[in-house]
Amino acid sequence: MKGLTPETVAAVRAARAAGRILLAEFGRGRRFPAIGFLGEEGGRRGAAGADHWIVDPLDGTTSFVAGLPTFAVCIALARGGRIESGVTFLPRLGELLVAQRGRGAFLNGRRLRVSRTARLGDAVLSL
Repeated sequence: MKGLTPETVAAVRAARAAGRILLAEFGRGRRFPAIGFLGEEGGRRGAAGADHWIVDPLDGTTSFVAGLPTFAVCIALARGGRIESGVTFLPRLGELLVAQRGRGAFLNGRRLRVSRTARLGDAVLSL
């Protein structure tokens, strides 16, 4: 493929890398076939009100494009209209957040706790 622009070459490399990831899982079927799927691209699969996965493979597209490390892969499981568990992985930061209803939330295996700060003016907020 001679004569491609550097941008097109980069797109080809990215597409091939994504393809390798997809092929590694292709044909394996879903581990939980009774659970539906809700994705950003293509909407919902499965019966309304049924259990379903909610997936955003690139949350924080603007950050990703800008070269900021605050983009993530987000996956949640909804049952009976309630989120039961959620996973957020920030690959550039090496941070894995995991939460399960009734079991708490964890950052890289370490339990997270609600702040004891009572006044908003005393809190530290960050995006």
